[in-house]
Amino acid sequence: MTLMEYYLFQLKASQEKGHPSDIIKVKKKAVKTGKMLIKTSQKAAYHRIESYKLTGLYYWLTGKPQKSFKLWRKAIVEGIQLGADLELSRLYFEVGKQLMLSDNKNELLDGLGAKAYLKKAKEMFQRMDLKWDLEELNKLVQQ
Repeated sequence: MTLMEYYLFQLKASQEKGHPSDIIKVKKKAVKTGKMLIKTSQKAAYHRIESYKLTGLYYWLTGKPQKSFKLWRKAIVEGIQLGADLELSRLYFEVGKQLMLSDNKNELLDGLGAKAYLKKAKEMFQRMDLKWDLEELNKLVQQ
């Protein structure tokens, strides 16, 4: 998972700098890693949530929102079924964050927009007393 997070960080940085050759290289590595991550995570239920989230983020960053929505939906279902509140709350935060930062402010995942997902994340963060996560959410909302 750490390798996928690294490639996603590199992808964001390459997109911000506007280096097409770097973007192509990182995309290839990220998609290969994402597929391997999902395949491997089939054996460990708790890792599936994170692998779906990260691979969905890859597709979001590469302009394929429908693929990312499909993976995020799977992650949400897994999180609810497993009662994995920590992973689920952070997934809601990531989905809300990406929808909020999107150029298309009318983007919805399962009929819910950025504010709804951020609200769900905030409620869960408060219930679990996750101070750092709450601070990150508040920074995002204040932007």
